[in-house]
Amino acid sequence: MKLDVLSLQLTWDSLPDALVEFLELDWQRTYVLPITEQYRVLQTSISVPEDMTRVNYPDAEVYSARTPQGVFLKCKNTLLQISLQEKELRFAGEGTGLRLILMLAISELLRLQGFMPLHSSAVYLDGGAVVMLGPSGTGKTTTLLQAARSQVPALSEDWSWIGQDLTLYPWDSGLHLLPDTVERFEDVLPETRTWIPRGTRHKWRFEVGDLQWFQPQSCPLKQFWMLKRHTESALVAVPRLEFVRTLWEASGMPLTREASLLAQQGINRLLKVPARMLHLGFDVNFAELKNES
Repeated sequence: MKLDVLSLQLTWDSLPDALVEFLELDWQRTYVLPITEQYRVLQTSISVPEDMTRVNYPDAEVYSARTPQGVFLKCKNTLLQISLQEKELRFAGEGTGLRLILMLAISELLRLQGFMPLHSSAVYLDGGAVVMLGPSGTGKTTTLLQAARSQVPALSEDWSWIGQDLTLYPWDSGLHLLPDTVERFEDVLPETRTWIPRGTRHKWRFEVGDLQWFQPQSCPLKQFWMLKRHTESALVAVPRLEFVRTLWEASGMPLTREASLLAQQGINRLLKVPARMLHLGFDVNFAELKNES
């Protein structure tokens, strides 16, 4: 079997059904690009390397190591090896830890092909993607919902990939909203939804296919808006140093030196894209913002 992920192709002979389901949910999208790398995914025994260091990942304890045999990742009782020479993703173990380190491994392979991940939301304005950046809680999702009220299509809410040609590939399969946000924006949300328990912050999940204003598609990157809470909404100039720092935070840190060098090149490309600071009041008038942009 095989799964095409942008320009990366994953193949396997036999995998647990639950793992195949995770792979398809997390990575199966409709984008069609020329395949430039192929990796085989297989379950096998792996020796744990010494001196694994903790990865800066907020939601779980993840450890990594780089040896002549490749890149190793460990989470809970699960171990994964990226064999760059033999083009294989080898894993031992199962459970939620496997899904997480598979995500990190596939992301690293995409980085090595020149793609950049971005934790961001995006809307479609005037023939291109306007990408909104900011830390969690800044207002990326609520700004997206405000755009829906103005009939501005959403491209992504949380996650996208950007190619070397500055094409944006939205990657979200669903939207997760807190109950108070759902109550505030019921007028643009469908009745079809799923309750997702998450610790003390339970959320409603809405599938992208059920949101008429959510139209994920690949398109050229047109502009960045950095979000900042304010008393009134307005587009203003953005400090360059703050823009650079925000881009690095949104793209995360690669695992390998090779991917880090490519990430630096990617940041340099993104710095050539026009950027503004979007001051966020309680309501955002996208008709006015279109004129300002």
